[in-house]
Amino acid sequence: MHAPSSSLDPRFSLGVDIGGTKTAMGLVSPQGALLEHLSFETRSRRGTQDMALRLNRGLETLLQRASLEKNQVSGMGVGCPGPLNLETGEVINPYTLPGWEQGSLTQAIESTTGLRVRLENDADAALLGECWMGAGQGKNPVLMLTFGTGVGGALLTYLFFVSVLLRPYIRHQNINKKQI
Repeated sequence: MHAPSSSLDPRFSLGVDIGGTKTAMGLVSPQGALLEHLSFETRSRRGTQDMALRLNRGLETLLQRASLEKNQVSGMGVGCPGPLNLETGEVINPYTLPGWEQGSLTQAIESTTGLRVRLENDADAALLGECWMGAGQGKNPVLMLTFGTGVGGALLTYLFFVSVLLRPYIRHQNINKKQI
């Protein structure tokens, strides 16, 4: 699918879902339509700078497929397994993403792509996406559980006309197949 006739709209955005084994990227219109997507292996042991370089290559591919220019993209939202330091953009997760314990993922991506980057817990990002465009639209409260390399969760509720994203952190637990 290619960009709609309003391709001069500078508010296209890039969504990224980083998992323990796979990273997915999608180019999204302001209305939430997925224009193009791709995925690749995460390979976290190569470090955050390597991921930033591969995200930049993915961005270039998606823009080419959609016949868009980088200046038509307002920014990149990155969902990543936690724990995270959202202030510094650091991934503090030696379980799911070994090799990313040092340095800021957000800074690495911003300096490589030239885009503004917003880092968010992957379960929180999935929940917000469902509330915007999916099964959570107009629902209150909304609970999201995510299952992949790890297990995550998020809860959104509206209290006193204020949206509150509660962070009920579900601790990552490694499971040895021999224990099952």
